[in-house]
Amino acid sequence: KTLKDQMSSSDPNKSKVGIILSQKDILITEWKIKEGDSIKKGDIIAVLKVENLIRKKKSTHSGIVNQILVPEGSVVEAKKMVVILEICKHLITVRGMCSACGAIVNKSDDYHQILHNNTSVQVNSTAAQIIDDNTVNNLINNKKL
Repeated sequence: KTLKDQMSSSDPNKSKVGIILSQKDILITEWKIKEGDSIKKGDIIAVLKVENLIRKKKSTHSGIVNQILVPEGSVVEAKKMVVILEICKHLITVRGMCSACGAIVNKSDDYHQILHNNTSVQVNSTAAQIIDDNTVNNLINNKKL
């Protein structure tokens, strides 16, 4: 698979992000994660050897470990992507929680209430646009618009 294929997601509620461990060449001495693990921003994901120093590397994102691209014991070039995480876009929230992953989502200007019996349901701008486009297409297809 190409990197572009690896980074694409079939789930519209999710996207993928790559993690780079260092700006210098490193040796990955130990992975603290495995594929399928759910990790949070700040979790220790690897132990590295950089210029004869041992360092613990924290994750820069929360998500599900989709793929580890480099095996333990490998020397990795500077700025090379080594892990692909699948992250949730939090398109729809209910009472401040993402409906897909359950994460607590801080309210922002990017979320909109929708007309619905449950006023605690909110969608972000991307989901609102998708809903609007689908509504217009349905009206056109049913010759109501």
